[in-house]
Amino acid sequence: MTEDTKIYGLRAIIEAIEAGKDIEKVYLQKELEGDLFKELESLIKSKRISSSYVPEIKIEKLSKGRNHQGAVAKVAPISSVSYTHLTLPTICSV
Repeated sequence: MTEDTKIYGLRAIIEAIEAGKDIEKVYLQKELEGDLFKELESLIKSKRISSSYVPEIKIEKLSKGRNHQGAVAKVAPISSVSYTHLTLPTICSV
């Protein structure tokens, strides 16, 4: 993972998901609690985003000392687009 493909922190990840960022996977620190954490868990489930519960040491390694609040997200390097979205302009212009 390159640095520009990661998002750190609960609120930052929630906002990225709500803004439609293409999140590949979210790493959550095991045994984390709180309202914001529960909100992120719920959002991850509702959007069917891949996630893993990992030990704190793994989160620390992923974040390289940045303030992560127990969560790091990997952003997809290329956004996916549906086939219909790609072909619709062609079909409409015929």
